Amino acid sequence: MTKRVESAGQYLTSDQVEEVYQRLLTKVYDGGLARWDTEMGKKKILRSDLVAWFDVAVNDAAHPGQHGTGKTLEAKLKDAGIDPDQFAEIAEMRQRYRSERLTPKYSPETRKEVEAEIRARLMTLRANLDGKMIDVDGVQFHAMCINEINVLRASLKDGQRPPSEHLYGYMYDLADRCTHRFVRAKS
Repeated sequence: MTKRVESAGQYLTSDQVEEVYQRLLTKVYDGGLARWDTEMGKKKILRSDLVAWFDVAVNDAAHPGQHGTGKTLEAKLKDAGIDPDQFAEIAEMRQRYRSERLTPKYSPETRKEVEAEIRARLMTLRANLDGKMIDVDGVQFHAMCINEINVLRASLKDGQRPPSEHLYGYMYDLADRCTHRFVRAKS
């Protein structure tokens, strides 16, 4: 997979590669579930079609902001069924997180560790969602992600505990950069 990404002249971070890989697994999984008699197109994937699909998936991952800042996040929230009344507040949390990164009020080492743990926990949740070990809708999955961040925050010492809003803002920033989502990967 990495060679194909490089041959396309793209650079992806590890979390972006993981997202493309999850999309590929979902495509294969959906093909496995497809019926031979009614869904032949999903059962057999032609090389040329797969290469074209892969190039689009890599481009989407490499250029997540191509639709404009915050538009990717908004599309993901809509896709998950999040109430549009929450969009402005979510966008503000993301913006406050991004501002905090410019003038951090807590240790950069602690921030990196906390963000790495959030990424890992969110990836675990997404893997379980994609693998159908978690069978919930987008609104419920969004709530699960927030609850997981709250559990992590509660486990931190008082001096290392950033505001919940900044941790949620980090999750929303990941979603806007196409490395997190609130629905099962689309094939």
